[in-house]
Amino acid sequence: MPDVSRRRLRALHGQAARTFAQADFLHRRLREELLSRLDFVALEPRRVLDLGCGPGAAFAGLEGHFPDASLIGIDHAPAMLQAAGATRALQLCGDAHRLPLPDGSIDLVFCNLTLAYCPDPVPVLAEIRRVLAEPGLVLFSTLGPDTLVELREAWAPLGDHTHIVRFPDMHDLGDLVVRAGLAEPVLDRESLTLSYPNLAALRAELRAVGSINRTAGRNQGLTGREKGRRMLSALEPCRDADGRLSLTVEVVCGQGWAGAPAGRRAGPETSVPVDQITRRGI
Repeated sequence: MPDVSRRRLRALHGQAARTFAQADFLHRRLREELLSRLDFVALEPRRVLDLGCGPGAAFAGLEGHFPDASLIGIDHAPAMLQAAGATRALQLCGDAHRLPLPDGSIDLVFCNLTLAYCPDPVPVLAEIRRVLAEPGLVLFSTLGPDTLVELREAWAPLGDHTHIVRFPDMHDLGDLVVRAGLAEPVLDRESLTLSYPNLAALRAELRAVGSINRTAGRNQGLTGREKGRRMLSALEPCRDADGRLSLTVEVVCGQGWAGAPAGRRAGPETSVPVDQITRRGI
């Protein structure tokens, strides 16, 4: 059974354009993290791409860091671009798997959580590599495999259906970055704890940003009342002192270069094992 099609995902994100700004806590948290890392980037880009820009929440921050650069925002949902309103950024509707940009035309790609919606990140990373000039940099964030692990464990004894998307771990993702042709990947991870009054609040937040269970093994029908009751019972140990559900979200932030990093001359080619990817600043 195939994953949710990109057409279906585009429609869901279009529907979420009206509610995204009120429910984008995680996007905002990681957006601010990636923007803060730009303070340490030795790069003066002429053209900056916000890939998966949504309603343009990162435009102001990117313009503040690079006031002389041309800013391009690409999203696959036209309604998201319409929600961005007036901006000096050039906004394009396009698929991250086939970017409507020439080879080597971008100096910096800012990619906040877009990879989390890609069942296979490699084609998107390869497109990023194609459009990056040398030296050029991609900064990205995505989700790690411990995201909503409490829900996965609660559902596990209740059948073979998958209910939670499995994301690649940090080292596997580093390997995918290299496979796509990007050099010197640096990635780090962090576990966040989010709390909700109940599962309905979590589901509402996920719907509001266009997130769904897209796994091939997801249940195509209705979940029985008894299974739902048993799953909720298994989640009871996750409640905090105020009775709220505490759930884990693992986030991964990283970077990769096209060509030699800015400020560094290209030398003899070296090979760095992915398991030696370090947790350091950019």
